[in-house]
Amino acid sequence: MEMVPLVERRAFRRRSADQVEMDETVYVIGGTGSELDDLNIERLQASELRVLLMNPYCEAMKQHLYRIARHPRAAAEQIHLQFLLALSALRRWAADCGFSLQVRLYDDLPSRRLGALWPESSSEMGESVWCPAYCGGHSPVVEAAWSDPTNADYHFDTHQIVQRDSTGRLMRRISVSEPPRLPYFDDDGALVISI
Repeated sequence: MEMVPLVERRAFRRRSADQVEMDETVYVIGGTGSELDDLNIERLQASELRVLLMNPYCEAMKQHLYRIARHPRAAAEQIHLQFLLALSALRRWAADCGFSLQVRLYDDLPSRRLGALWPESSSEMGESVWCPAYCGGHSPVVEAAWSDPTNADYHFDTHQIVQRDSTGRLMRRISVSEPPRLPYFDDDGALVISI
């Protein structure tokens, strides 16, 4: 099945969701999680849903917010909230629809990650945290993106993001209930670091 941008081709998305077989794994690749509203998950007839989103605490996102946002900390908190809402919705959909759910997180801006996967769409997105989500079945490109050893895993039972290196050694564990706070610059340009 072809990976389809959800926002730009909704009619095709609906056909694709109807055509997914019950035993298929469906992949969704997005950014902050807010774009998942365009995905009608209730209509997906899949046994497994694999969702790949941006790690809301990654360095690339922080650097991007410092460059573009007047108040990077407020922007980061908005992204964190979108991420939490997406996780809650995904968990509810998985329980209601009876499919297994896995969520992994990549450490990059969505526009860069999706641009690397689908170069033809990269010029439309520019450099951004917000982007359309893509939905589809198995393909070598999507499987490689999902299996990337630098991706972190989200554990619904502990509400933690767990990142391991390529050997499987634990590198980082983040509780989304108590996320790391961003250092930020106040209106006078002074660096403020919260602990």
